[in-house]
Amino acid sequence: MLSEFFLKNSSEMLEKNINSFHSETLKILEDYTWPGNIRELRNVIEASCIICSSSQIAPEDLPQELSGRPEPDIKRVAREQKREVYRQRLLAHEGASLFETLENQKIIELMDQHNGNKTKVAQALNITRATLYKRLRRIEDDYS
Repeated sequence: MLSEFFLKNSSEMLEKNINSFHSETLKILEDYTWPGNIRELRNVIEASCIICSSSQIAPEDLPQELSGRPEPDIKRVAREQKREVYRQRLLAHEGASLFETLENQKIIELMDQHNGNKTKVAQALNITRATLYKRLRRIEDDYS
């Protein structure tokens, strides 16, 4: 199931031990119309992993638009926590040359400055978005 794939990837990226969905959570996910398709599903599961404090995603871990409960700016919280994970991985990248270390620090600075908007970060670095993603992926692969 696609939701389980995104759960596994998100929990690994966030270094959390989340391995399943509560049955009610699955029902909510199945009943939702998903106007944003796969990307929206991935983002919802990633945000839910950030908030989740157990090994199972519960309905209260879902964003407000799915669960119907009020939640204080969940997207902002998720974005901040995801940036912190990137920041830690970028700075912990062992074996990096001086250039890579400085580049990593600049990427962190620009990610903060542009609120995680990778398009703007790539433009500020004068590289393509694809190149930025490759550099982030390389760091993640080396760190894992």
